[in-house]
Amino acid sequence: RWWPWALPALVTAAVAVMILNRAPALQLIAVNGSGTARVDETPVSLADRDALQRALHPGATVVLPDSASIDLLSDRVVLMEVTAGTEVRLPRAPGRWFHRKSTCTLIAGELRIKTGEQFHGATMRVYTPEGLAEITGTMLSVQCDNGGTCVCVLEGTVQVGVDDADLKAVEPGYRRVMLRDGTKEIIPIKDMHRDGVLDFDRRVGDRIQRP
Repeated sequence: RWWPWALPALVTAAVAVMILNRAPALQLIAVNGSGTARVDETPVSLADRDALQRALHPGATVVLPDSASIDLLSDRVVLMEVTAGTEVRLPRAPGRWFHRKSTCTLIAGELRIKTGEQFHGATMRVYTPEGLAEITGTMLSVQCDNGGTCVCVLEGTVQVGVDDADLKAVEPGYRRVMLRDGTKEIIPIKDMHRDGVLDFDRRVGDRIQRP
């Protein structure tokens, strides 16, 4: 007898949990440079930040001009710089309690990523044409060009490989290079890539720590 009365309350509670589980969506916090981006093949002026924010969504394919980069933040979860000339399919921020895995696809260019306190226990996979980087909490960059993929780790440990069976732990100060000719190696980070991530961290890194 009680079931017809309880069902609406249970549905309402389930919907509330689903809403509360959602991490903050990626927000545009900075545009560095000028020009026109393409989001899902639609041109968007980088001067119109409101239009750009409306166009961005999980799964959107973003192509930036060589003249500009953008910074994206899911508050206390993940901070990301999409560098100039990059093409990327944006991730969904991992949920708070469940749906804690997300994926991102770097087609060309470079991403710089820093995770926050609410990322703990979550996983983000960044796929490239050569393989993937599995992130569980760290600061790193992923670069992809015609030669292959390079994943540079500055904090934490990142699992990197051409596929799941090939995943290797990359420690801070090192990078794993996966070239299109089949070469794979773990070697020290180049200064230029280390400095790029450190500049990103100095510029906006404190945003991920805000309560």
